Amino acid sequence: MSGTFSPLNVIINPPGVQAGMPGESVELHVVVINQGDRNAIIDIYLDEAFKLFTQLAIAPCERVALAPQQSIEVSFQVPIPIDTLPGTYDYALIVDAPQHYPADTPIQFAQQIKVLLKEQTSVRGYDPTFSLQPSSNPGQPLTFQSGNPLQIALTLNNRSSRVDSFRVTCQDVEPEWFTIRYPAIGVANAGLVSGGTRLELNPAAVGQIWLEFHPPLDVLAGSYAFTLRLHSENSPELVMLDLVYIQIPPVYRLGLKLNSILDRVRRSDGRYELELTNLGNTVRKLAFDAKTQAEEELCTYTFSPDRVKLPPSKQTLVNLTVHPRPWWKQPLFGGGNFINFQVDLEDSDRSPLTEVLPPQTLVWQARPWWQFLLLLLFLLGLIGGIGFIGWMLLNPKPLTLEKFAPEGRKISEGDRVLLNWEIHNFQRSVNLKLITKGPVPSERELKIAELVGDRDNRALCSQQDRVISCQNFKTEAKEPGKYTFELKVLDRDSKVVATQTTEEVEIVAKPEPEVKDFKSDKSTYNSGEKVLLDFAVQYLEKLTASEIVTKAKDGKIENRNPIYSDGLTKNTYCKVEAQKMQLVCRSLPIDLAQAGTYQIEVTTVSKSKKQTLTPPPVTIELLPKKAKIVSFTLNKSITKAVVVREGETLTMSWHVDGENNIQVELNPFGTVEKSGTKQIPVNSALPSQISLIVTDTDGKKFKDGFSIKVEANSTPNNTPSVPVARPISSVLPVPNRQQPKTKISKNSSI
Repeated sequence: MSGTFSPLNVIINPPGVQAGMPGESVELHVVVINQGDRNAIIDIYLDEAFKLFTQLAIAPCERVALAPQQSIEVSFQVPIPIDTLPGTYDYALIVDAPQHYPADTPIQFAQQIKVLLKEQTSVRGYDPTFSLQPSSNPGQPLTFQSGNPLQIALTLNNRSSRVDSFRVTCQDVEPEWFTIRYPAIGVANAGLVSGGTRLELNPAAVGQIWLEFHPPLDVLAGSYAFTLRLHSENSPELVMLDLVYIQIPPVYRLGLKLNSILDRVRRSDGRYELELTNLGNTVRKLAFDAKTQAEEELCTYTFSPDRVKLPPSKQTLVNLTVHPRPWWKQPLFGGGNFINFQVDLEDSDRSPLTEVLPPQTLVWQARPWWQFLLLLLFLLGLIGGIGFIGWMLLNPKPLTLEKFAPEGRKISEGDRVLLNWEIHNFQRSVNLKLITKGPVPSERELKIAELVGDRDNRALCSQQDRVISCQNFKTEAKEPGKYTFELKVLDRDSKVVATQTTEEVEIVAKPEPEVKDFKSDKSTYNSGEKVLLDFAVQYLEKLTASEIVTKAKDGKIENRNPIYSDGLTKNTYCKVEAQKMQLVCRSLPIDLAQAGTYQIEVTTVSKSKKQTLTPPPVTIELLPKKAKIVSFTLNKSITKAVVVREGETLTMSWHVDGENNIQVELNPFGTVEKSGTKQIPVNSALPSQISLIVTDTDGKKFKDGFSIKVEANSTPNNTPSVPVARPISSVLPVPNRQQPKTKISKNSSI
């Protein structure tokens, strides 16, 4: 448009490629000048590519009205979505005045936004910049054609005030995928000095570096992204990055070859070998099929393997077996039957298959001569068989009872005896009689018609031709003991046609519950201790209930502790061991209230006998609690010799530990409880000794007491005084001569 006059002059700031990171926004400023001779309404907007890039519902648009020689500036905010992948994205700025300048508008300006990697440092005004041509992004990758290197030009601008040296590296890609070419050594143009491994630029100079991408031939088709980094010798801390997106189109070439291994057969199958070579750049998933090229299918085709997965540049072999059929269509003589068939391939991913295998031929040769002899022998056998069948029809076999036997010779209690038998050449008019001999004898009549049609025994008795076969027929015998069974076959006149008797069958009774290893941890216990029991109850199949019974010496039952009932444990110290079919109790505690001699036993109730089986009991002795004076105080004091004044009150408190039947006496006041408190007034009649006497169950006595001295109250006082127990030594004068010492010990035995 430089050679023609345009009534609209457009100035874009900033010019060139704009750069930003995901989540940021860049600004685009547009100055429009109306250089024409008329007023104009002008639309300034961004195209659909911009809307797709920014993910906006409506592309930005501004409408302005300008008089001749008038100008205006319009600004656009370009948001970069946070999930935008790095790359260079193209869009267009359009200036249009369809009403006033239809011949000169719309005017399109190609623009680019370069989305930077987050790892890239911020670009300052004097930092170098670079751009790629052609540009690419995830939506518009560069297409690589096999055999033609993909060339990309990197244009570099040294915006600093110093000569700088630059080099380019390509990350996350193998070195054989690309080649970096710097300008030849020497001065390429103004301000450009180059070497073989770097590009040196003078200040404000622009230069180019060329990159050639040539991926290997066996690389898979698809999209690839490579990161380019520009390194500055003056500013090594700068991270200047850009991404190149390359699309390698798929190639679907296949190499096919079908080799014949055995294609002329008489008694065996035809064998072929299919050779496959992937000459493309995609992974092929292939399945195989073959069809006879005739109106009627004469063969079955088996591929091994029937599916293959073939990477690029790889080769594999598939074996094909061709089985001609049916056998009677094999030629009797002549040169054989020529069977033409076609092998087809199918791609599981529906990728195109351009190669087709040529048809193949299998020769099915004529039969050998000795097969005619077999045919003759077959005809002779057929005639003989027909004659034998006629003889059998004229002379039918008699009815027989065979294989009458129990399923097992020994059976556990609870299971039924199962019988097997077969009746050959039976007639529908015959019946059966099953006789049971043993602890519970019985007779049972069975009708064959009902037996075969019995819904309960339909799966056990079956009829095939003239044979009835019964397997696992349930009898009524289930009680323990020895049994024999007799089966009689009766005709319509109740005459015995056949009979058989089984060997003796024994139903073994299950063992009764039995208590094993019943013991306590010791035989003598102190008062307050718990009795710990260990035992095991075996053969739980017949166990209904079990409990622990504690009896006193006179035989009186003190308590009952259930431990098992109807298949459930009633005590947390007992558990059922299913593998050994036993109930095990460990450290099961029993509480006893009073001292004495006890017998503890475990009782069990059996399902069969319904009676209690009692193993030998465990005898233990619970010793009585020893009597002990825990405390005995006078006015909350334990001083044994005290002085009190008349008019005061004495408070005595005591606590004795021991059995309930011990005797406690407060002398001289009489018998008292094991614990208590007593208050008495202080006067001249107060005894000088107060003692606490305890007699335990064995007649042994314990004593504790106080010595009391009463002083006359010389000063009357109406106010009640608080009695204070004081030692005698604190109120009596001590004589010059030594006094004999008196010691009263606590819990001294009388």
